[in-house]
Amino acid sequence: MANLPTKQLRGVKDLLKDAVDAGVDTTEQVHLALARKPYAVLEKISLIAAPVHVVERIQHTITVGVYQSIRTINALSAVVATEVIDRIERSADKKNKY
Repeated sequence: MANLPTKQLRGVKDLLKDAVDAGVDTTEQVHLALARKPYAVLEKISLIAAPVHVVERIQHTITVGVYQSIRTINALSAVVATEVIDRIERSADKKNKY
């Protein structure tokens, strides 16, 4: 990996970030769709429909928050990786000057 040109390193970094984002988006959609099913059944029972809706909203909020946290960590990781690649590039430029 150290012998890859920085342009290729940037491409790998971008590819990984995009892959994680796409995976998180898909996983979140599936997770929310699956979680919705039991709530849909329970909401049909009028005596518990209101509390079921409250629990579903709480669960939905937590789930969305977790996936957003993963996206944020992924974005921050990409920023850190960019900085590392920039430093590698600057170091290589300095070596090539001498």
